[in-house]
Amino acid sequence: MLTYETAGSDGSFCYRLEYSQCDAGWALESMQVKRDGESVLLKHGLKTVYRTEALAIANGINSCEAIVSSFTLGALSWTEYMNSHGQLP
Repeated sequence: MLTYETAGSDGSFCYRLEYSQCDAGWALESMQVKRDGESVLLKHGLKTVYRTEALAIANGINSCEAIVSSFTLGALSWTEYMNSHGQLP
């Protein structure tokens, strides 16, 4: 399994993607969003398959950015998120 890690566009989040090559292409296995070194979201067992490695990474980062946008644009507060036990509504 391969790992791709990068900082988010605003710099306060970090994204970690795990993916692997399979017969059908590249499978995105899991994604994790961290803030200040603490895990905010971890999704395993995604098994979404993409034609190329670049598409798998790009779609994973896009998903992470969409989640972060919920926080940074005010659609979801950190308090609401933590009160829901770390599960997005």
